Amino acid sequence: MRISTLRIVRSAVAIAVLAGPMSAARADGTPSSWNWQLVSAGFSPDGGNVNSSLPSLFAASTSDVYLTGCYRCLFRWNGTTFSSQTQPAGANRYTVSGAPGSAIYSAGQQGYQSGNLLQFNGTTWTNVLTTGGELFNTYVAPDGGVFVVGDGTFYRNTGIGFNSVNTGLSTAFNTDRLLAVTGFSSNDVFMGGYNGRILRYDGTSITSMNTGVNAAFVAMDGTSASNLFAVGNNGIVMFFNGTTWTQLPSLGNVGLFGVKALGPNDVLVSGENGLLARWNGVSWTTINLGTTNRLGAISTPDAGKTLFIAEATYTDVRFRLGSAVFAPTTVPEPATTVLVALGLAGVMVVRARRRGVGSV
Repeated sequence: MRISTLRIVRSAVAIAVLAGPMSAARADGTPSSWNWQLVSAGFSPDGGNVNSSLPSLFAASTSDVYLTGCYRCLFRWNGTTFSSQTQPAGANRYTVSGAPGSAIYSAGQQGYQSGNLLQFNGTTWTNVLTTGGELFNTYVAPDGGVFVVGDGTFYRNTGIGFNSVNTGLSTAFNTDRLLAVTGFSSNDVFMGGYNGRILRYDGTSITSMNTGVNAAFVAMDGTSASNLFAVGNNGIVMFFNGTTWTQLPSLGNVGLFGVKALGPNDVLVSGENGLLARWNGVSWTTINLGTTNRLGAISTPDAGKTLFIAEATYTDVRFRLGSAVFAPTTVPEPATTVLVALGLAGVMVVRARRRGVGSV
């Protein structure tokens, strides 16, 4: 006797088997580590030993990096090769910095006990500020405002040229130096320097902040005005939560020269003897780069996925490039249901996602 296909389906016994949740390894969030490589400029700058300098760099992108931190050295890396940058008159170049989509700036020394600020427009370096004291660092705000610190001095340019803002500090040579500057807008700028001093600028005036330490702050960085870090000599790292400055556990009797905040409770600091350490909100973890050279500024163009760390030997300034490694995160996917239909003529197996079962 023949039985139609329709009758087989209608007489089938359906058994639903709920399979366990499937999972997949997904890479997201903050990098868990980085794969490192050394990139050397291969040059011997004038002035002999550069290991006493603070190596500095700025990564405008993963293939456009600017490097300095020694006598008249200013180099650009295009992802493959270095090119020496033609500069106006000047001497020591201390730092190079910028912001996404902005001009790039290099603060330094014009001559003995005088300073200058160079601006790069993509083609040419131009001297845009000459001062009686040396200049050490620059911050570019999201709205394009440019702020520069020096020997007790603070200069701003919010579109009408540079002008000086009174800091209340001595502007004598090497007395009340401001070495670090960062911020979150043109109306919220922080600067740090000698004698544990941190100042805050609100767009109109400057106020002094109490840190409770006597360190020389060399670098500052943060993700917001309530997640800000400052590093200096003697392994001192300070954290600002928006209200007060507190000292994190010391990294020992070592000079710290670079800092990069990747997020809340996640910051990298660099310094002497090849030190690179990461803070997770509770403790420090050191990262071995295989060098004992002085490490300086840390820069990332892509929120930590690629890191660039300046390094100084006795003969050149170079950098380490770190490519992100993400710890796999197990992410559960929706469970699947297997429908087994048993009929007189055979077995039919259908796979469907749970949400599709009701429509079968």
